[in-house]
Amino acid sequence: MPFTWILIVLFGGLLGWIAAVMVPARTGNQLIGLVLAGVIGAILGAIFITPPFAGRLAFYSFSLPGLLISLLGSILLLALGGLLLRRRGRRAPLSDA
Repeated sequence: MPFTWILIVLFGGLLGWIAAVMVPARTGNQLIGLVLAGVIGAILGAIFITPPFAGRLAFYSFSLPGLLISLLGSILLLALGGLLLRRRGRRAPLSDA
């Protein structure tokens, strides 16, 4: 697997973990969900956002612009997920019982 793609997955997971620390995850499933959302957002960012702004993502070489733009995709997906969860939480608050 090319170096850029490995970094995209690792940094996407790292951003998901940081999001879980900033907004404390209540369960292990929430932590795993945030890490996976970070990875998926980074991959989607690399596939869909990188080509219009940084050109085609080089498959067998390192691409710093591609990596940075893919991390933007990860941040966008995590923010969107946070907004959706917050909105859902207002409708049906969790019981602490």
